[in-house]
Amino acid sequence: MNWLKSFLVKFVKFVGRQTADLAESIVIGLFSIAAFVALFWFDEWWKSIAAAVAIFFAGFLVSLAIGWLRGER
Repeated sequence: MNWLKSFLVKFVKFVGRQTADLAESIVIGLFSIAAFVALFWFDEWWKSIAAAVAIFFAGFLVSLAIGWLRGER
């Protein structure tokens, strides 16, 4: 019976880790698309670049937060 409990614990950890990786990938992808769209959204070039950089930085912070929630350094 211990082998079943051990298997279930390992399986749940594996699925949880994969789900967290999937969520992080989706978030990074969405922020990347938003940054690309921001390049064409504004009329002035400096606003476009500033918005794209800000969105990339926000995506980095969200990715960092997800990593901290997973227990990574």
